[in-house]
Amino acid sequence: MARFAASCFVAGLAALAVSACSDDATRNFGTTRNGPDQPQVALRLPLSVPPLLTQRPPRLGAPPSDTGAPTNGTAEDAAVSPGQGALVDAAGPAPPSNIRQRVEQDAQVRHQDQAFTDQLLF
Repeated sequence: MARFAASCFVAGLAALAVSACSDDATRNFGTTRNGPDQPQVALRLPLSVPPLLTQRPPRLGAPPSDTGAPTNGTAEDAAVSPGQGALVDAAGPAPPSNIRQRVEQDAQVRHQDQAFTDQLLF
């Protein structure tokens, strides 16, 4: 019986040692990082011909002179998909405008309550 247990232990230890050589476990547990390729991350502006040949080309780093429809980059400019609309509806009503003041008052009351209990206990 002891010989069988020892052979099972050795077989299990060998299986563990062989599985430790696998690269999948390190990838599954997040110890290795595979970042995206640089060409996928870098922003490449499309090449285009200006409407008038008298226009100067844009300078490097300068904002585009004409982007089509005027936008200011707000959320209202983007189209909302049906899924996004359903998610916003499921979130419920908007919070009150003075939510920060309410949270601050609640924190002050809790801090005062903590001081009171400290005085009672100590």
